[in-house]
Amino acid sequence: MNGRWASSLLAEARRWPALPRSDGPDKFQKISTADHMDLAYELGRQAFTRHPDADGLYIGGGSWLSEPVCQALEREFGRPAISNQSCMIWDTLTRLGAWKPIAGQGRLLSVA
Repeated sequence: MNGRWASSLLAEARRWPALPRSDGPDKFQKISTADHMDLAYELGRQAFTRHPDADGLYIGGGSWLSEPVCQALEREFGRPAISNQSCMIWDTLTRLGAWKPIAGQGRLLSVA
């Protein structure tokens, strides 16, 4: 993450909701992939519903399979939902000079 991007992200952070979750990493690592996806979808829906003025949503978590969830949330709410996986793909391909839009893979990955 470069300084300019980090500053921009932090400046906009107030418009991107976060929902606290009390479960610790030990519990997240023990639940199934399907349950991870259900939890990510549930939290994403709650965030968009509770914060209708939010510009978008970021769903982090290295062990979550959240990209399909982000795509479903984008279709449902018409706003960007970004996962850490899509951010890493975009950043890596951009740094390598190999970035090309990937149709059907959410807003971040499907635009130039």
